[in-house]
Amino acid sequence: MKQKTLPDSYKNTNLSHGILRTEDLIESFFSFIKENRYLYNKENKKKISKLTKEIKLLKFEDVINQLKDEKPIQYILGEADFLDFKFQVNENILIPRPETEQLVLLAKKFLDANSYIPNTILDIGTGSGCIAIAMKKLFPQSNVIGIDLSQSDIDLAENNAMRYELNVEFYQLDILKDDFNLYNYYVLIINPPYVL
Repeated sequence: MKQKTLPDSYKNTNLSHGILRTEDLIESFFSFIKENRYLYNKENKKKISKLTKEIKLLKFEDVINQLKDEKPIQYILGEADFLDFKFQVNENILIPRPETEQLVLLAKKFLDANSYIPNTILDIGTGSGCIAIAMKKLFPQSNVIGIDLSQSDIDLAENNAMRYELNVEFYQLDILKDDFNLYNYYVLIINPPYVL
């Protein structure tokens, strides 16, 4: 089997100065790995090690630049912590906040104090699904529904629920136009965005 070398685009190129785009570097790296997966030797190991360091450097520099632009770290990483969960997030939704964690814990405390297990819990404006998913974890016997105006938010919330193998129903709905009373909820929980 003939040994393959790095693509010509890497020859005589100083990668640490960002001459290549990050996407090109990553694509070439994985292409090189795929082509040489059976040819593990010292020369390839050195090339792979150098490419790995360059990718990490470019990603790190990209993160630093985004932080300098005041982009929230949760959007950069694509995930946010919430209670005992790690949820996928993107710039189309609000980042789950500590105040929202408190809302969920207060709802649990109130329901527990009244020895009440709700049949159906409805989360309006679900976004990442953090409230609905947390409520399902806390009340596994309850039917939990999350609604949102945005279908892309619903898709993200569904992915987050699947990640934790929790059965939460999500629906795209406009609460100003559609009737959300058809869900026969026993508990309504909502943490609307702050309006400035």
